[in-house]
Amino acid sequence: MTSKPTWFRLDADLFDNPKIMRAGTEATLLWMRGIAYSARHLTDGWIPEPLPKRWGYTRKHTETLERHVLWIPLEITDDGGWLINDYADYQPTRAEWGEYIEKRKAAGRAGAAKRWGHT
Repeated sequence: MTSKPTWFRLDADLFDNPKIMRAGTEATLLWMRGIAYSARHLTDGWIPEPLPKRWGYTRKHTETLERHVLWIPLEITDDGGWLINDYADYQPTRAEWGEYIEKRKAAGRAGAAKRWGHT
């Protein structure tokens, strides 16, 4: 894949969501940073265990996300981490992003062929 997303989706009603309201500002910012990381690195919602600490967050923040079921703790082989709850319901997955890029490439090739009379 030659391109990665430079954006992620947030619901306009996000700040009225009871889970978000109960989680608080710092945990919500961690949750959003996790979504941005996952979108940029195409991890389909998986957040590696060391990242929150590297970003300056504490176990208290990750426990808050777990308690409000915004992040689901995972054990993947030797690596711990979390899965962002419902990630694929709101964000494009790695496979969907790949399909989108391939469609854009095909449309570009078709447009160039038409423009240069190679139909």
